[in-house]
Amino acid sequence: MKLLGVLMVLFCFSCKSSGETGGVSRMFTWNKGYIDTAKQKWIEGDAGLKSAINTVVANANIQLTAGPFSVVFDDLMPPSNDKHDYMSCGAYWWPNPDTSDGLPWIRRDGHVNPASVGDGKAMAGLRAACLNLGLAYYLTDDECYAAHAAYLLRVFFLEEDTRMNPRILYSQVIPGVSPGYCSVADIANYLRSVFETAGILERSPHWTDADKEGLQAWSLQLLQFYGQSDCKHQRDDPANHGTNFDLMTALLAMYADQEDVARARIVHFRDNRMPGQIALDGRNPLEMTRADNFMYHCYNWQVMSYLAELAEHFTDIDLWNYAMPDGRGMRLALEFIIPYMIGEKDWTFWPGESFARTPERYMRCLRSAALAYDSFRYERFIKEIGYSSLERDYENIIHPRFALTTIDGDIDHDGDVDFADFVIMARAWLCSAGEACWNRSADVSVPEDGVIDLKDLHVLCNLWLDSM
Repeated sequence: MKLLGVLMVLFCFSCKSSGETGGVSRMFTWNKGYIDTAKQKWIEGDAGLKSAINTVVANANIQLTAGPFSVVFDDLMPPSNDKHDYMSCGAYWWPNPDTSDGLPWIRRDGHVNPASVGDGKAMAGLRAACLNLGLAYYLTDDECYAAHAAYLLRVFFLEEDTRMNPRILYSQVIPGVSPGYCSVADIANYLRSVFETAGILERSPHWTDADKEGLQAWSLQLLQFYGQSDCKHQRDDPANHGTNFDLMTALLAMYADQEDVARARIVHFRDNRMPGQIALDGRNPLEMTRADNFMYHCYNWQVMSYLAELAEHFTDIDLWNYAMPDGRGMRLALEFIIPYMIGEKDWTFWPGESFARTPERYMRCLRSAALAYDSFRYERFIKEIGYSSLERDYENIIHPRFALTTIDGDIDHDGDVDFADFVIMARAWLCSAGEACWNRSADVSVPEDGVIDLKDLHVLCNLWLDSM
């Protein structure tokens, strides 16, 4: 197997962009229009994209020798005695220091045991390779990247000797406590980028119709497994595991051309899961009991954002701007956590030890929000979070800053915040929605509250003389 991979790489270096025309790429949570424009700007020499795209291509060149990856390549043996079953241990569980054999493991919530990853190591390797190879292929049209990505996907999902069974029975095994269970979140963090790459490869002759049909069949089998009683606790979980359940079932369904199934799952999240996850002030009460509960606030919102991006395939669903009658929705939940992301406030909702900040996660949330709401305000917050790899991050390709078109407070949309915007606001002063003097463009407070008042003036003053 390893030899085959090396031979494929050597062949790639001699066949640059020489494959026959394939089909058309599909994307699911990624925005194809953004990436198409990023590609064109890069070709034209755009300096703002150079670092991010060059980093992806450099990583992809390294990944040409990566893998293959499979759940059967390690020494783990799941309780089923079938090495094709995915297996991991409970992330926050550790050997018992008070027993000679370390059993039963004990829980240290918030502290990840490095030995717990199990087959997640293979999935993490596959994710990293697919993400870079898929993006590099789409941006450069170099079939070498497609060839190796297709090879890695076949080994992991399709080839009889190495494929992973489409079921999750033994994730989160806890030695001495539990034989494991269906943890959707355990694999959701890896598989999202993998399926984006599989969709991109549909334009390449190296990913055949048989490959696509095989992975779609695998997806439908996993989707069917998620509907069984083994996953009932995930399906019914009101917190982040439930959000991941909705994301993964919707994504699998979209990849397998089951759009009605995907749509129903997204609507289920909106109508049944989201209401319990957002309080009137925007906090997530279901995550408050967890150690490192600020990370869980950010993480659950990030998973929501992937669902919102997937929902953009349906013209009648808008998770980004959806609000319940009392104003609760994704934007309110984001506004609650932003002051803690940027250090404006100290997180006081956990009385125990403090946990490390995760500025990379904050950036991803803020950039996707900036584009969803076309708001430079969120982009400005990114400057305050201290993420050192921002310019090199692939987020600049899939969520590019250049796609922002307006700045907050720019009521007349002329590219800056100036006296003309103040005049428009003054004309609508103290007007409410429905009145003749009402001008929604002047309702610049977040969230919009249906009246032009001091909150809107405060936003305008803070952004005075800002320009694009």
